[in-house]
Amino acid sequence: MTKKFAFFQVSLKILLKKKNGKVLLLRARKGDIDLPGGRIDSGEEKKSLEEIVKREVQEELGGDIVFKLGRPLFQYRIYMHRTKTYEFVVVYEAQHLEGKITLSEEHKEYLWIHPRALTLLPADFRVQDQEKSGAFRAYFDTWRSLRSLPNPGREKTPPTLAPFPVHEKA
Repeated sequence: MTKKFAFFQVSLKILLKKKNGKVLLLRARKGDIDLPGGRIDSGEEKKSLEEIVKREVQEELGGDIVFKLGRPLFQYRIYMHRTKTYEFVVVYEAQHLEGKITLSEEHKEYLWIHPRALTLLPADFRVQDQEKSGAFRAYFDTWRSLRSLPNPGREKTPPTLAPFPVHEKA
């Protein structure tokens, strides 16, 4: 008996962080939260992951963006209705080094926000993207719980001032 395997496209995304601890969130044209990055293109099979991520990030955030790629943070799967394919998404940490953001047409807005100030609601994700929603929630919940441990040398988090339709804690 021949075993059939699932076929997934692979997407590489980054959680871009500034030195002040804020992370970059994007709002996709359809309204859901997203991160910069995207699928590996045909012909890129032998390129390094760093090269692929750099291309995708610069396509979505502009050619001025410079960052240092870190370790994988979390992953999730989504179904792409347009192409009728599944996508396996790996999210890497990345340190923003320099560059001004210029959004591509794939996204309508962005926000730098401190994870402590972020509250994710079901409306921030497409209904069919429950695994994505769960992965984001698990990552940020874990981040907050680890940072709530006593640490006398830790500086206070600066307030978030940028308006964005991501739901923030008061």
